[in-house]
Amino acid sequence: MPPTSEQISTALSLPFDGAQMRRIVGDLAALGSAPSGFRVTGTPEDRAAARLAAAEMRAIGLQDVSVETVPVYGWRMRGASLDAGGRSFECASMGGVPGTPPRGITAPLVWAGDASRRRLDRIDVGGRIAVVEWRSGSIWPSDVGLELAARGAVGVVVHCPQGGPYYQSPRALGAFNSRWYAGAPPMVTIRKEDAARVRTLMDGGPIEAKLTLRVDAGPSRGANAVGYLLGRRRGAPIVVGAHHDGWFRAAFDNASGVAVMLGMARAMVEAGVRPERSICFTSRTAEEFGQADSEYDWCTGAHGQIAHSHPEWGARSPFHLCVEASGHTGLPLLVEAPPELTGWARGCLRAADREGLLTSGWKMYPPGCGTELWPLLVAGVPGVSVLTWGKSFSRSAYHSPLDTIKLVDFGHLERLGRAYSLMVLDADRRGDDLCDHRARARHLEQALARSPVPLPGLRAAARRHAAARGRRAFTPVGRGLLALDANASSAYPFQQAARDLTALKAAHAALAKGDNRAAARHAARVGDNALCGALSHDTMRRRLARVERDRAGDGWGGRSHLTESPNLWLELASLRGEPGAPPADWVKRSLRGHAEDVKATLERAAARMEAALARAGG
Repeated sequence: MPPTSEQISTALSLPFDGAQMRRIVGDLAALGSAPSGFRVTGTPEDRAAARLAAAEMRAIGLQDVSVETVPVYGWRMRGASLDAGGRSFECASMGGVPGTPPRGITAPLVWAGDASRRRLDRIDVGGRIAVVEWRSGSIWPSDVGLELAARGAVGVVVHCPQGGPYYQSPRALGAFNSRWYAGAPPMVTIRKEDAARVRTLMDGGPIEAKLTLRVDAGPSRGANAVGYLLGRRRGAPIVVGAHHDGWFRAAFDNASGVAVMLGMARAMVEAGVRPERSICFTSRTAEEFGQADSEYDWCTGAHGQIAHSHPEWGARSPFHLCVEASGHTGLPLLVEAPPELTGWARGCLRAADREGLLTSGWKMYPPGCGTELWPLLVAGVPGVSVLTWGKSFSRSAYHSPLDTIKLVDFGHLERLGRAYSLMVLDADRRGDDLCDHRARARHLEQALARSPVPLPGLRAAARRHAAARGRRAFTPVGRGLLALDANASSAYPFQQAARDLTALKAAHAALAKGDNRAAARHAARVGDNALCGALSHDTMRRRLARVERDRAGDGWGGRSHLTESPNLWLELASLRGEPGAPPADWVKRSLRGHAEDVKATLERAAARMEAALARAGG
């Protein structure tokens, strides 16, 4: 059933204030710990952003406005540079990277290329500052930094060359969450054009450089602002949230989301909207970064909100709308939704499109862990994420100083605000009937059809789940059926083990035929063993040990049913004929043993999913 004509009329007539939204974007973008910006969690700039949002909420007329704190790892960027050959190059860094001593680090430069282990085996990085090319999104600078640390590098300079995954616009300087390892050396990012100049200097002979990174870092408290539009009923609220932290000036990502979220709040109050359920409007911290030495160091503020500030939301909040970067006219609206809400979201979007609100087009995607939707989903709250996005932006101006207010079209932002409001109004109307559990049952059955191991009990549980009704049935699903695979993509808890088992069997079959190359290709598809080609044995073990720590931890990563895939570094070394690797007979036995262990992992995951579906009451 699509939104009613009354809801559509209300959404179209809401008195949005474009000047208010422009002012909010401008005020947030003006905050910065360095001349280039940066408002990162656990810093004075973070607290100023939360106070700004809270003051706006009070002025709007929201109730019970407050600034709530959550535990984070604070990281305050003060400045970064690389001095070489008589020139000083402006640099940046990534959240969680340690700073240098006050006078910087002075050492010889070495060009490390992609810093893969085979490349590093041919050069000496000990006591040197390594200049690294970030060529592929499949390997993160943190893993490279750990490898360089093991080989004695004292500093790292990272850039994305032409064709790299990010920062491809002219003169783009980059930042990100780092996933940096404790004990790895300081790292800065540099423009690709400046990296080329540094390479030219190095071609003239050995050169010393000074790397400087000034940051204040350590355990801190992040700030989430909350305010309520009170509803007719008592109970947990609908949640509408956007993150206020950002790299550089971060106008589009995500001052625009905060602005349209507060614009929705103002418009509803001005129009006299009285929802059935209260609506919590919240400006959140630490989406970009918030946890040290973790593979899952982002979305910390939303996790803290649902895990510590408002754990009751997990089983009771009817709906969560996560508002991300919005208002870029050159990018389509992306809506991420779990199967239970996909059909409903399409109905809302089609209605909004007919009214001319979605002028840049729209697309539907399954949920991922890249936005604050995920921590609330795995805590049990049904919801969707909305953002205007595309690869053209993520590879160019994303997380760079080029993210300015010029990217935001405020007329488009207002239209999107009406579309987002329509979704909230319709979710409020539907209340307990929002989730389509039959869609989840179908989705799970399709996934089970691709399992290499028959799982009749889980298939039967999926079919029973089609009869589930109401909001209550979603919480066990969110907490028990939503998982991340080895690539941090959404999956069911059994699926990574299923893929691992399929790959291990294929590797074993290829090895039995004497085709070591094919066997290595299949084995590299197990877990994240594709990284074994780039990382040394010890670095790979340290990486997997940290993932294991995250798996057992209290963060949203620990709630995402991470699969323990086998470490096949030695097996791959043997299959590739590397010196000193174990013999082929050992590899055959090892692959067979890993397959048995993975099959048991798969069956345990399926049993836990059955139990979760039983709690859902289908």
